[in-house]
Amino acid sequence: MQNSTWNDTNQHWIPQFLLKGFGKKGDASRIFQLDKQTGKISERDVEDVASKKQLLSERDDELLKDTEVRTARVLGKIRKRKLDIKPEQRRCLDSMVYLMILNDPYSGIDRRTARESSVQKVSSEIEGALNRWGASIDSQQLNEWLEGSFNHDYLNIAMERDHNLVLTALNLMGLSVFEPPLGEFLVIGDSPVLVVRGTHNGETSLLNPGSQVILPIHSKCLLVYSWDVSTNLIEFGGTLVQEQVRSLNADYFLNTDCRYVFGRNHADLKRAQKHQQRNAASRPTEVKDGWRIMRLEQQVASMSDAQRHAKFKTNLDLIARESVKRALEDDSIASE
Repeated sequence: MQNSTWNDTNQHWIPQFLLKGFGKKGDASRIFQLDKQTGKISERDVEDVASKKQLLSERDDELLKDTEVRTARVLGKIRKRKLDIKPEQRRCLDSMVYLMILNDPYSGIDRRTARESSVQKVSSEIEGALNRWGASIDSQQLNEWLEGSFNHDYLNIAMERDHNLVLTALNLMGLSVFEPPLGEFLVIGDSPVLVVRGTHNGETSLLNPGSQVILPIHSKCLLVYSWDVSTNLIEFGGTLVQEQVRSLNADYFLNTDCRYVFGRNHADLKRAQKHQQRNAASRPTEVKDGWRIMRLEQQVASMSDAQRHAKFKTNLDLIARESVKRALEDDSIASE
């Protein structure tokens, strides 16, 4: 697919409206940045951080921009302590968090591999259907045709699957909002969504009970997804104690692979660098109700996926049969 003109400019995997919440007082377009590798703290333009040229395809870019616009309104309400978030606003917020995880350059997700895998899967299905009716097709030509005509952008594949388990997990997690104590500020890393994963039966996953998703949404406001609150309940968690805020800041240095950390001032970054990680015992490790709900959702999703795939194969088989039949008829007419 041809790159869009938007790809000629920097695209942010952390939206600029979110970064500006950590910008300098009086000039939100400027932000302090700590390079974890060198230890150097510098002042930067928000426009130039957490961004990359040709990060997204045109369709993915449109999806992200649309989600950003809607999420900005929701986060604006939360920052003002207006927590009466409607279901559609919650879904938008979940989608934004998920898209930031997918776009995160430190997440280990290989977009190119995922894209190629989706093309290969459809290509194999088409070849198999034609082969069952005695026809064949050039694999390379088929792949080239799919590359040019089949819309398979990675973010959209992830978002359009209505049974997506990560989105389901986020939706089932409750939300809590916290503020730091007077005089303390939160920071955000360029791997913006900090996932503190609970372990269940020796396996570590976002879907496990006890998992938490932590997203600083402002230098004075923190959003936490957690299994330890009632489903879809939003409650204002009050003010964190000083050590809790400092340990959250430290998580960005110890629990993520991010290279850069952004904050409102020089002192915030220096302070965060010094303090120790929050004690793991202070996080929930098992919430049985959450686990049971998630397991049920997984079973329903698996059944739905199997039914959808069976229907796709049936329809594809019918198309292949008609195509082969039409080709044989055309050959017969041509020979006469």
